[in-house]
Amino acid sequence: PFVKFINHSASYITFLLLLILASQEQLVLGGGGGGRGGDMARRDREPNVVEWCIVAYVLAFIWSEMKEIWESGFLTYSRDLWNIMDFMQNTLYLACMTLRAVVYFGQHLQIEREEMASSDPMLVAEALFAVANIFSTMRLLILFIANSHLGPLQISVGRMIIDIIKFLFIF
Repeated sequence: PFVKFINHSASYITFLLLLILASQEQLVLGGGGGGRGGDMARRDREPNVVEWCIVAYVLAFIWSEMKEIWESGFLTYSRDLWNIMDFMQNTLYLACMTLRAVVYFGQHLQIEREEMASSDPMLVAEALFAVANIFSTMRLLILFIANSHLGPLQISVGRMIIDIIKFLFIF
């Protein structure tokens, strides 16, 4: 069980590192000044290697959650708040991937980021990706179980997560 915990933790930290790379790609790969970077500023650009790795992780997370629902039953699954948070995280990533596919396979508009409407699917996908990243980072809190000093902190942070979710639904 301990080795399994370490492997899962290392894999999840790798996923978080990929999220950081994907979030910072415009700064790293974009080049140029003012946040505009050639190919990265295009609305209909292809997903890069980091984004494909994130897609693979998300699909694996969805598969894992589906197996857990199948094995434990939906009612038992839905009673755990961590599972609800996982479901929301996976749903947000899935919506983000769907919107990116709509942009990529839809009309090929050559417009700059500043000219996009606020309801543009690419901007909505990026916003959903940011919210999903917050949920992914909060998922690290489950690792607190392994530490005797941080374990009690998990209870108070778990209650704060409920308040954060309420706050997200207000906006």
